[in-house]
Amino acid sequence: MSEGAVKKEEKPRKFQAIRGTRDLLPPETALWNRVEQTAHEVFATFGFGEIRIPILQMTDLFARSIGVETDVVAKEMYTFVDEMQGLPDPANFAISPDEYVDAVQEAIKAGDIQVTNTNLRALARLKSQLEIFHERANTQSTEEAQLKFRIAASQIQFGDSISLGPEATASVCRAYIEHNMQQSPQPVKLYYMGPMFRRERPQKGRYRQFYQIGAEVLEAIRSDAAKDAPKDLAKDAAIDAEVIEMLMTFFDRVGLTGTELSINSIGHSATIAAVAMSKNSGPSLLRSKTSSGRTASGASKRIRCGCSIPNSKASRALSPRCRASPITFATIAELTTQP
Repeated sequence: MSEGAVKKEEKPRKFQAIRGTRDLLPPETALWNRVEQTAHEVFATFGFGEIRIPILQMTDLFARSIGVETDVVAKEMYTFVDEMQGLPDPANFAISPDEYVDAVQEAIKAGDIQVTNTNLRALARLKSQLEIFHERANTQSTEEAQLKFRIAASQIQFGDSISLGPEATASVCRAYIEHNMQQSPQPVKLYYMGPMFRRERPQKGRYRQFYQIGAEVLEAIRSDAAKDAPKDLAKDAAIDAEVIEMLMTFFDRVGLTGTELSINSIGHSATIAAVAMSKNSGPSLLRSKTSSGRTASGASKRIRCGCSIPNSKASRALSPRCRASPITFATIAELTTQP
């Protein structure tokens, strides 16, 4: 093939937004700014403070709080290993096996490789394989010993598993515990807004990078909290009602009409037992509807917002010392795509 033909076939690469993401351009960004500013103003009047959490979090944080077997953790998270840089690859034996083991041990002591039970066991196996390697040096079994050494070396986790946050509740709870916010006046009321990431199938109105506004109310639970269960339930209900009122105030301030609020409660131990004994057991749903609004063109418009209110036990998945009353609501994307 001639040089001219090769040049003719080469086409300049066309860079576009990654599938499932989008650019926000004027004048749409002005609407986003208005929605976000309204959220700041409304939430502040209800005593909520803004928290800004990192996009990157440890994968185990979501595995513990959401569940390892859930689709979000198993299929939809963007995860990678933040590997240590500079440690030689044992496959090419650029340094001797002895030097490699020494390098791994020094990296563990320096904290460059995470000290975990898995890594400590892998290091023990690596040392064992190193002894076998020396015993079989210059014999016909050298290649087999090298292969087993490389396998043992591959079992060491050279970095942390990091994920882009698919949601924010677990990250907020982590920040609450890490920064000893249980020492602050309780409850601690926080809100956040920003991008989340899930590797879902892109479709109209659903993106792999989406934007969410959420609110969390967190409180440290005393060791004798069981004695005050009725008071705690009443307090939880009051907090939930406050957050729902804040949500509807926010909707009103941004000019949404025709909203329908559906509230579902999973109840507590007493009500769950009563439902289980009932012949006609099933979830109860309390609805509060407003009249349907109409757009300028006369088309009917209704915005639905579902709030699921957890009981105190179910919301302790992250830490038994922390009770959260999370209600996450209204992605900004949904607000900006309404007619």
